Amino acid sequence: MKILLSIFTLLCFSSYGQQMNTDRPAYSMSAQTVRKGVFQIEAGLQLNNAADGHPTVSFLQAPTAQFRIGLSDFIELRIQNGINFRRGIFKSRLKASMDNFEMGLKFGLLRRNRANVSMVFQGIIPTASGELHTLEAGGRFIVAVDHSIKKNGRIGYNFGSKLSSVDQNDPTFQAYYSVFYEHKMNSNLSIFAEAFHLFPNLEEFDTDVMELNTDFGLTYALTSNVQLDYSFGFGLLHQMNFHSVGVSYRFKPSPKPRVH
Repeated sequence: MKILLSIFTLLCFSSYGQQMNTDRPAYSMSAQTVRKGVFQIEAGLQLNNAADGHPTVSFLQAPTAQFRIGLSDFIELRIQNGINFRRGIFKSRLKASMDNFEMGLKFGLLRRNRANVSMVFQGIIPTASGELHTLEAGGRFIVAVDHSIKKNGRIGYNFGSKLSSVDQNDPTFQAYYSVFYEHKMNSNLSIFAEAFHLFPNLEEFDTDVMELNTDFGLTYALTSNVQLDYSFGFGLLHQMNFHSVGVSYRFKPSPKPRVH
């Protein structure tokens, strides 16, 4: 118990780091872009348990990776990919597949001290492979907004849509929205709570397949360029839960030498 109390005290009162702007670990996307010349890696693993019919099926996504590259102070290039592992409740043989490749741009429309607005266009390229792979082609469009509340609070919103075709079937139109609240405990540690609502197919509006989920988590800055995260979540309308851990690393451009 004393060890746990010591760790909690260290997390809450240490102040040698500075938090980064990351999308991890929340479902919501950050409304900020990385600065010009910054190369940022956000990687992690996530364990999902979901009821696939009656049996429970476990999915392990490891590693998930997102690369963010600052083309300017208001435009970033985004690249995403990952690997999925799946095993049934009866400990069947582990099966693996590679995710589809995603790439796009985020545009910072507003950057103020207390408010940010950005817009994302991202393409989905059917490059998936492996025993459980699903080829998907299409694109995403997302608007992300956040603003400060008092001194240490921040609330944000995402409104997203996806038009895609799976395994060359007819395309489907999906949509989602999310709301999150983040609170800074100190310059290193932040905690957050979030809810997100998914509409898998707007053309065939079926309330039975809607997903309403919630998650909670924290981020901890080890240094100004290294950040750890953890989150857990569960479904409110269906049987699902997940745990996720990750690390983000930022490469900054070298400062230009001063001319005397």
